[in-house]
Amino acid sequence: MKPVFYLFIFTCLFSLSSFADDTTNIPISRQVFHDKIKDEQRRADRMDGRVDGLMKVSQNNEVNLQVTDALIRQINVLRNDVESRKDLPTNNEKIRYLRYIESLLKVFTEEWKEHNISPALAPMLVENFSEIMTANIKGVSMAPMVNEVPYEVGLINSEIFNENPGYRESKILLFRKFCRLYPDKILSNLGPYVDEPFADSLVI
Repeated sequence: MKPVFYLFIFTCLFSLSSFADDTTNIPISRQVFHDKIKDEQRRADRMDGRVDGLMKVSQNNEVNLQVTDALIRQINVLRNDVESRKDLPTNNEKIRYLRYIESLLKVFTEEWKEHNISPALAPMLVENFSEIMTANIKGVSMAPMVNEVPYEVGLINSEIFNENPGYRESKILLFRKFCRLYPDKILSNLGPYVDEPFADSLVI
């Protein structure tokens, strides 16, 4: 029964993904940027050795489906959202955010390949990216959103949105997360934060 259930869910996910493509009018001038995102999706799909529309990152089928949904359907929703948003009125603004989405996939796949992030974090990564994207469009600090996710997720998204008004605060928050994860590396990485109020306590 379980294989049939998973196949049903998987089919639904890809129906939704195709539906998102078909209902969005993409100008020819921006089609190349959507194509670059699709290329990165295929690269992520290839990480398990096969380009088959299912990212097998664990022995747990549910986790595999969640990761696939995040990197395909949810990414498609994001890029089509960029096209439809009224608060991104110009061509250059839309291109900028499409490039952010491309960067998200590219960096995630590279970090996955280098074993710097668990691929199971993909759903959280994409959700956090979506929240920060909305905040960034509104000119709101991303720091609270960076603070609520694991270090690896926050690091990727904060570097993509490095012009956000909360970038400096986010870097500090992430460094403190880094220190908790790697206490033996505190001194060698403290330099940029040596004048912060918390520096002395970290040294101690």
